[in-house]
Amino acid sequence: MINTVTDKKLLYSLSQNSEGLTDHVGEDMAVVGVAQWETTRKSTGDECVCTGFVLEDGRCITTLSPTVAECMMALSQFVGAPAADNPITLRAEYRKSNNKNEFLTVVLV
Repeated sequence: MINTVTDKKLLYSLSQNSEGLTDHVGEDMAVVGVAQWETTRKSTGDECVCTGFVLEDGRCITTLSPTVAECMMALSQFVGAPAADNPITLRAEYRKSNNKNEFLTVVLV
């Protein structure tokens, strides 16, 4: 939940100064914060959910992947929200669907 000025600054960093998750596939990421917000894909104009990760080293990483958005909602139910005193290590991976379509997901390490 975004309540404090620090939270708002963090959300701004996620939305404006982030790296793409696709640039970090296969990398173990110590996540200390996650935020999700609605946005619009520039290429199509379609509405989507952006998932942003704050890493322990201060980097911000985002993705518009619907699969990652679903993963994070499920993960929060099972593991809870990551925090500075309780980082969660995740790794982005590409997987193939039954139809052989490739998609991006995150796994708990």
